[in-house]
Amino acid sequence: MSILKKPDYLMTQNTYDRGILGNMNMIFQTLANITMNTFFISWLNFFGEGDMYDQQAWTKTFIVVGLIVIAASVLCFLGTKERTAVSVQQTEDKKDSVSPLVAVKALFKNKYWVIMTICMFLIFFVIVMYSVAAAYYAQYVLGDIDYYGPINNALSISQFVIMFLTPAFMKKFGKHRIYQVGLFAIIIGFAGTGLCGTNLPLLILFNIIKGIGLGASGGMAFGMVSDTIEYGEWKSGVVTVGMGNAGVSAAQKLGLGLGQAVLGWVLAGSGFNSAEAVQSAAAQSAISFCYNWIPVICVALCIILMFFYRLDKEMPQIRQEMAERRKNS
Repeated sequence: MSILKKPDYLMTQNTYDRGILGNMNMIFQTLANITMNTFFISWLNFFGEGDMYDQQAWTKTFIVVGLIVIAASVLCFLGTKERTAVSVQQTEDKKDSVSPLVAVKALFKNKYWVIMTICMFLIFFVIVMYSVAAAYYAQYVLGDIDYYGPINNALSISQFVIMFLTPAFMKKFGKHRIYQVGLFAIIIGFAGTGLCGTNLPLLILFNIIKGIGLGASGGMAFGMVSDTIEYGEWKSGVVTVGMGNAGVSAAQKLGLGLGQAVLGWVLAGSGFNSAEAVQSAAAQSAISFCYNWIPVICVALCIILMFFYRLDKEMPQIRQEMAERRKNS
């Protein structure tokens, strides 16, 4: 992922343009989510010959998804042309060739990068938690697996739509404020689905709110990460584009992996048994906790961290000074 994200940073030094790039990234990720929500259960049933919990069904489904991702990445490569040689001499002559240890030290002294890395870890932890738990929640807590498609598509479609609107708001309010508003919307959405029971209209409503929150915050996140990397270069003089993106990517992967593991541990500890059509009250409570309340806790931590993020106000001065440095280099 760091290989795919580094060009986003190098494509432009304009913080608004970086926000647009991050927003477009999330638009197509959301489009992929809508596709997955629509066909995922059908693929599992197809490969599992009617048993969606068969291990081979999951393996084959993710092989198909992996092949689609590879094809999309190759298409992106073939359809993209480098039109600029930005900062080539600067990259060679300055400090981009520093040792990994020096780069890591510089990153961990970059308070804004640390904040965004923790937030990315928590958000991706939440994403995998609710994404995987959604099927269990629909079947065993709501009592109808057919709820899975509508409630998840309500989230994904609203997320998709809001990201077409966020660039206008970003120009007026800045990435940080929109990110914070998105986080608050996510909490409202997850708390709402945790409290509204099996009422399908309310479930759809609160998933729409979740989608708005995820779209608003997700559309800003990658642009904010790029800004933190430039802040680090401005502060320390150490160019950490590759290492900075690699660190954030690692945090995302750790969040995804740990989220799946924690979900498995919680379900196992609750006595969940996939062979049973009806789960115990403890298992249902565990599923609800993973789907609703763990996300609330994680996003609340992100909101707390965001109170210490003030980079949007500092970026105009940083951009001006960095432009002067590049001009004189």
